[in-house]
Amino acid sequence: MKAILCTLALLPFALTGVGCKKAPSLIGKWNVTVKDLTGVFEFQPEDKMVLSVTTPGGIINLVGECKLKGEEATLTFTDVKVPGQTDANAALIKNALKGELNKPQVFRVMFASDDEVSFAEKEKPAPPAPATPPPTDGAAADGDHKAETPADGTKPEESAPVKPQPPKPIPAAMTLKRVKEAS
Repeated sequence: MKAILCTLALLPFALTGVGCKKAPSLIGKWNVTVKDLTGVFEFQPEDKMVLSVTTPGGIINLVGECKLKGEEATLTFTDVKVPGQTDANAALIKNALKGELNKPQVFRVMFASDDEVSFAEKEKPAPPAPATPPPTDGAAADGDHKAETPADGTKPEESAPVKPQPPKPIPAAMTLKRVKEAS
């Protein structure tokens, strides 16, 4: 009787993993190439990550966190480390990237295999269209009024300069391949 009870007690442990495939994990090192830059993502336990990018001027390490929930990953860079650079160069690089720190980017994560994963930036809802103010100069209320030309002769859309957007540290889509550890 004791043998039967021991067998039944150990059965759940013996069956663990039978018929169940372990979900792929991001933990580890992953190669990524975007345009002319190569890098290595290192995803660590407790949601920590480091992206080491090799540039013509040296290596830049972007430190942050990756929160994975189902098929969604939120990547947030919190610090920039620039090993091997002079203090002046490090300050320039950090200053150039500081606007991108602490800005979460949300991606859809798709595992092709245990060794290949794709990240695609999630669609963001379009901002609401600006409300059209009602005409105030007695123009027709059907929206058939024209904007006045400024005194300098420029068109209204030319009078407001467009501010260039800084590049994101992570592109909208990328494929990562797991780094094979030497055995």
